[in-house]
Amino acid sequence: MSETTGRALSRELLGLLHSIRRSRDRLAKMGARLPAGAEWLLDNWYLIEREGRLAASELRGAGRLRSCAPEACRELVRETGGRVDAENAADFLGRFQLETPLRMAELSVFAPCLRLALIEKTASSLAEGPDAGTLAACIGSLRLFATLDLTRLLEGADLVERELRRDPAGVYPRMDERSRAAYRERVRLMAKRAGVEELELARRLIDECGADGHVGALLFPEPKSGRGYVAAQLVPAAAAALLMGLCAKDLPAALLVFFSAWELAKSVCDFVLLRVLPPRLLPRLELADGIPGEGRCLCVVSSLLGKPEAGAELARRLEEFMLVSRDCGENLLFGLLADLPEARTAVLPGDKEAVDAAVRAVAALNEKYGGGFYLFCRERRPRGRDRLWSGFERKRGALLGLARLLRGDGSGLDILAGDAKRLAGVKYILTLDADTRLLPGAAKELVGAMLHPLNAPRFDPARGVVVRGHGLIHPRMGTELSSAVKTPFSRLMAGAGGTDPYGAACGEVWMDLTAHGGFAGKGILDVDAFLQGCSGLPENLILSHDAVEGAILRGGCMSDTELTDGFPSNPFSYFKRLHRWVRGDWQNLAVLFRLRRRLRTADRLRLIDSARHSLAGPAAFAAVTLALLFPGAGLAPAGIAAALSLCPGL
Repeated sequence: MSETTGRALSRELLGLLHSIRRSRDRLAKMGARLPAGAEWLLDNWYLIEREGRLAASELRGAGRLRSCAPEACRELVRETGGRVDAENAADFLGRFQLETPLRMAELSVFAPCLRLALIEKTASSLAEGPDAGTLAACIGSLRLFATLDLTRLLEGADLVERELRRDPAGVYPRMDERSRAAYRERVRLMAKRAGVEELELARRLIDECGADGHVGALLFPEPKSGRGYVAAQLVPAAAAALLMGLCAKDLPAALLVFFSAWELAKSVCDFVLLRVLPPRLLPRLELADGIPGEGRCLCVVSSLLGKPEAGAELARRLEEFMLVSRDCGENLLFGLLADLPEARTAVLPGDKEAVDAAVRAVAALNEKYGGGFYLFCRERRPRGRDRLWSGFERKRGALLGLARLLRGDGSGLDILAGDAKRLAGVKYILTLDADTRLLPGAAKELVGAMLHPLNAPRFDPARGVVVRGHGLIHPRMGTELSSAVKTPFSRLMAGAGGTDPYGAACGEVWMDLTAHGGFAGKGILDVDAFLQGCSGLPENLILSHDAVEGAILRGGCMSDTELTDGFPSNPFSYFKRLHRWVRGDWQNLAVLFRLRRRLRTADRLRLIDSARHSLAGPAAFAAVTLALLFPGAGLAPAGIAAALSLCPGL
């Protein structure tokens, strides 16, 4: 079968537009002597030019194509006399593919090829003398397909899509559109590498699935370990440090160069990988009818009840979450996972007023909406050598207590408001902070991802970790717009803020490379996997518990679903938060030593890299400062390396 290129089709289309423009100019000069049908061209030239240029632009990047793709559209236009609609297009494609199955790349250019065929028909009619019927049909079809969503039409005509819908597990038809598109793209790439037709490969995969296997398990094998990624940073950094040490004969200068060069090498690696690796999208079920019973989820906001007004403020946040998640149905519940602030005594004078106010606020929500809201709270406990009283293990202990409560275990966590019976069967906890915003559709997408069999966690009791799937999934976190623009400091440090309604998936290096996305403290977790993996962690030794939980539960990052978070409004709160994070990263090295036999290579490397990153700033500052203060000490290379390592951040 002959081949053509998208560029050749694009040039052909632009030539047709030029020919039609000349005809339009000639007709426009005829005044009252216009032939029949010419008005159609003069009145709709803007539409022809707009759709033609759009099609030319789309075809330009299409690469090599078999000639059957544009020929199919030309035959469709000839068969219908230019009067094309969704029904006759679907019928024609079904008949055409019985003889010549179209590949996915060819189906993807169906719309621009159809515009090409319609414009070609228009130009032919003008060359033979304007025919009102033909021009009306072609222009009407162009107008129709300019606004028509072709997703359903093309999926129905896609033979690979039809084959994958035979998935023995019945999962593929229940997935959302993005996930199905990712599966089809994976089939295309595998067929191209194997040198076989896409349809043939899809049939082979379905046959290999077995009686109830899911085709996705054959499409997406286990990824890399991450060793090469770290080696690509470590080798040039070590070489630069060794060279500095040999030239300057100065060990401190070599160490400064090492940390700065490592940070610079990491920035370069990330830059390259994020442009080479496609974002790893977690497949998800569509859940068109809302969250099903087997995916019942409890969305909780971890918070402190430090004052009587806190309960009402947090209850308003729960109500907001419910309103933006109405498409989830009754199987998404909401709760405040509250603690009392740490104190030097077990009870403070204002505790009862704060708790009672929260109880009233949550009870009012239940009365207003017919239930589904909860208040969980616990008493303070002594915290060892600190001589302070607080909730056991703070947020980690609260989540652990909630998971135990959901499984009927005594947890020390009290249900102060809400119907305890409705908590039966809760499978997932969606944990958020008091300053997190839950965006429309996000909760359903997270639950849909957790319910997908490729993401279902498989726990290895011997190692005490999730070895397949994900025990928790966290979304991409943006900065809330009002928080980002609150002060000059936040404008400088927080970035643009807000959300992009047209944004798609973005890359996250560890997730794209190793399928291990860690955990950032906000996300959805599997209750049973969480209890199995995180119940026996050492007490009062883990500040950044989310990083450890992400390593044990094989956290996944869902970069095409976004939530927003607050941002510190002043340097004091910003560096206080940073100090807490850095302390937690270094504490995790001790935890890593205890858990080293349980964790995978990628998770160990990720925890080490977090601690390493905390040294990059001080090392760069020291190198630049010393190079400026002591210009004759041979520290110029260290200062240059440090300055370069700061450039990506700036």
